[in-house]
Amino acid sequence: MSGAAGLLALEDVTCGYAPGAPLLRGVTLDVQRGEVAAVVSLDASGGKSTLVKVAAGLLPPASGGVRFDGQDVYAMRYGDDLRFRSRCAVVLEGGALLVNMSVRDNVALPLRYHRGLAGRELDVQVARLLELAGFSEDAGRFPWQVSVRGRRLAAFARALALDPELVIVDRFFEGLEMPDWKRLFELVLELNTGEGVTWLLVSETDPAIFQVAERVAVLEGGRVLDYGHRRQLYQDPRVKAAFEACVGEARGARQSGRVGAAAADSERIVVAGSDDELMALASGSDPGALDAEATLVLEGVAPPPAPPRPRPAVDLARTSLDIPTPPLDAETTIVLDGVVPAAPPPPRPARRPDLARTSLEVPVGPLAGEETIMIDGVMPRLDPEEEEEAP
Repeated sequence: MSGAAGLLALEDVTCGYAPGAPLLRGVTLDVQRGEVAAVVSLDASGGKSTLVKVAAGLLPPASGGVRFDGQDVYAMRYGDDLRFRSRCAVVLEGGALLVNMSVRDNVALPLRYHRGLAGRELDVQVARLLELAGFSEDAGRFPWQVSVRGRRLAAFARALALDPELVIVDRFFEGLEMPDWKRLFELVLELNTGEGVTWLLVSETDPAIFQVAERVAVLEGGRVLDYGHRRQLYQDPRVKAAFEACVGEARGARQSGRVGAAAADSERIVVAGSDDELMALASGSDPGALDAEATLVLEGVAPPPAPPRPRPAVDLARTSLDIPTPPLDAETTIVLDGVVPAAPPPPRPARRPDLARTSLEVPVGPLAGEETIMIDGVMPRLDPEEEEEAP
């Protein structure tokens, strides 16, 4: 399928991660210069992500070849390989940002390395790219501190830093909501028609991909089942059924604001398109409709307000109440209906003084020779005159 003006060509590529278990089996695919192409799969193990890595020069195939602008990607010299890396950009699944660098530094990295930009000029270019991709969070944060959406859009901004000729995007819709999809649709078409950028978009079987892709390759079992326009692909009943089945899930999720990753993963989405459908799900008429792994999507349906939570009854007999009251006087009566007031605390025992360390003034009368005062541990202080008269 390789054409004369083909920018990227995969020729009978077989590739996998374990010996004897290839995920791509004899894949032949060409992307023409200035084209927007896409890849979908009818099965979960179709090898789409593997195809992205092979096409981007990240995973050598076991057999077959990959050519970019007529050159073998895996036989390039160092200088040619550097030029290929700057001409071909890739947005991997999850963004693949460097976790020890801020979002701003991630986007700035190719500009520093390949263009030598620094200072004010670098800051202006990074801000422009982030705005172009629609990134609206704090660019000074690390990737793990921003949302999935933020990481995805930052990866788009980084991919466009060097004005590439080819951009490969793995899971085009993943982690994005409807406004972001619209922005990226417009961005893809604007760069394609205005600057001739070629795109290879890996997607789910969502009919929305036909809004931007001129040709779509359908994989099944690691092989190319068909590659062409929508009308051509829909001649296969299984391909048509796969795209139509996705309308009620992925598109319904998109219209209700759900992220595209829900449809991309194995998560099951249940869409309620009317009040009657929502009430039927709430009544449990179909026990298998909602389970722990299902996500309920309300498409234009406002959920009923949650009933107010009943306040727990107070056991007044066991509750200590602090009731603010005005100052009491002799004419005021407080009635506690059903409330047992807390008993006053027992009186604190008087502290026994340490007589050995206490100076006592004990008034005593004149002492006679036959009188004796016994004070346990304390000697009374006598007047000086009495001390002289004492025997």
